[in-house]
Amino acid sequence: MERNTALRDFLRSRRAQVSPAQAGLIDGSGRRVPGLRREEVAALAGVSVDYYMRLEQGRNVSPSDSVLDSLATALRLSPAQRAQLYLLVRGRSKHEADRVPDNHPNITGLLRAVAVPAIVVGRGSEVIGANALHRELTTDFETFPLERRYYAYWLFADAGAREVMVTWEHSARETVGVLRAAVTRFPEDRRLHRLVENLNAASPEFRALWDEHDVATPASSVKVYRHPLIGSLALRQVAAQLPDDVWLYLYWADPGTDAEAALQRLRDVVADALSRPPAPPR
Repeated sequence: MERNTALRDFLRSRRAQVSPAQAGLIDGSGRRVPGLRREEVAALAGVSVDYYMRLEQGRNVSPSDSVLDSLATALRLSPAQRAQLYLLVRGRSKHEADRVPDNHPNITGLLRAVAVPAIVVGRGSEVIGANALHRELTTDFETFPLERRYYAYWLFADAGAREVMVTWEHSARETVGVLRAAVTRFPEDRRLHRLVENLNAASPEFRALWDEHDVATPASSVKVYRHPLIGSLALRQVAAQLPDDVWLYLYWADPGTDAEAALQRLRDVVADALSRPPAPPR
């Protein structure tokens, strides 16, 4: 509880120190208090307003490193402040928290820049980040506990995945193959072994595929999704490798196809959701 209070006070004080102009925002309305509003910090960091509010309130949130880094950038934190943020959230500092990460591009900025569903995953399908279009199409991985924030876990242990993924069988086989390849390459990674143990216990389908000992690498393919408002979307998946065993997946549609029209409707749904005022805190 003490750490939650300290985190709340730290985040509130930091956003009070950043002006809209410093953040590149247009301040078109009067403000009763200085600094950024919660919804502005959330937008700059690439997370939902509700998620940021829960983080600021210390309510059962386990942000990924990329979210903390994006939040630190949005709040213009110094290296020491960045380390403090990690300490308050994790109970320990990040190894590279004393410097701005430079191993790969700004993941949040990259995801926000593309106009198609996009997700970035690390070793063993760990979800590093996803843009609003991908969240609308699948699920919000940021709401998952850290130990379950894997694409593989959603695919096999979340019943909703089968409702969303029309091509579930193909995705399941591909994901298991990529995971087995990762376990082979990094046998010392205990997180991967725990993930495999949990999935073996949770899913007979995973267990059967795992026992096949097949391996795969991220590849281009066609994935078919089902959306409650839009219907079926057949999208081309393109996988691009980034540094540090990180992969960027993009999902796009051929011009002039029904899929392109459906993808535009998905953009409209997301734009409409983002334009609504945030719900008041409970």
